[in-house]
Amino acid sequence: METLQLKQSLHELIERIADNQLLEAVHTLLLQAKSEPKSATGEWALDEATRKMLDERIAHHKAHPEEGDSWPNVKARIQNKIEESRLASDRKSA
Repeated sequence: METLQLKQSLHELIERIADNQLLEAVHTLLLQAKSEPKSATGEWALDEATRKMLDERIAHHKAHPEEGDSWPNVKARIQNKIEESRLASDRKSA
């Protein structure tokens, strides 16, 4: 999709969003993206500390792949935490 088409599509989608929390999240994401440095090729640039941290994590994962977890398990944990948070919020407002 061309840049102009992407912008028009985003604008149309944003106009339909009624959820203020989602709009704030999109706004924050766009502000962050605007301020993130990019390399000469237009790719996202990483500072040296971030690059080092990612390299260390990748090396650790390659050395200990059994320590990771599957996406379905991670997704289930996240969904459980969201549900617990929602229930706690409902109890507070009741």
